Amino acid sequence: MYIPPSNHTHTLFTVRARRGADGLLRVYVESRAFPEFYPVTEDTAADILCPSGWRWMKSAEVDAFVESLHRLFASMEIESEE
Repeated sequence: MYIPPSNHTHTLFTVRARRGADGLLRVYVESRAFPEFYPVTEDTAADILCPSGWRWMKSAEVDAFVESLHRLFASMEIESEE
């Protein structure tokens, strides 16, 4: 579970440690929560990450999700510098 540093009762995304029989990893993303803790809009978080909800991800999709997290936080850094 990835939680914001200022509030440990909210989740930003959760990954189930057990994979499905087909090798998929179950991931819950709460893109709606990001604006509560970071300088980003809900639309931007959903566009970069994905809409809120559960999804099953293949290995390549997990890699893409991690890369999208990097892009999201990088976009916040760029906006704060402007």
